[in-house]
Order: sequence, then structure tokens, then C-alpha cells
Amino acid sequence: QLLVTTQHNIAEHMHEIPMEQLLKMFQDAVALTRGIGIQYIWIDSLCIIQWNKADWEQQTREALSYFQQMKTLEKL
Repeated sequence: QLLVTTQHNIAEHMHEIPMEQLLKMFQDAVALTRGIGIQYIWIDSLCIIQWNKADWEQQTREALSYFQQMKTLEKL
């Protein structure tokens, strides 16, 4: 079952998200990310409060900004 962040569990998720509760593909993605020395990974279902329109809108704007910055860096 897909683990998601909600208003009810956000405090827990801000402290820790147990790896064993993640889908296998997310566990693999976290392991790969750590393996290449990157400390953080973005997983929408965990990083955006689900069923919260305001958080979705804010996080979408921020993600778009990050992607635009990455495209600019690629061009350099």
C-alpha cells in the first residue's frame, strides 16, 4: 500500500519515515540516492500533504522553480 503524508501524520513524517513502510520502488530509489551521496529525495506522495489543495499548489510552484533552475544549470 502506498504510504502518503496527510494532515494526520505529517508530524511523524517530519521526524522519520520508516523505510519498511515504503513501496519497494521507493526503497530502491532512496538506496540509490544515498548510494550516490545525495542526502534528500523528492517523492510527491510523501513530500506533499495529500488532499490539501493549498500545499499541492505551493509545492507545485516550488518544484517548477527547482526544475527551471536545473534546466538553466544544464545550459551552462
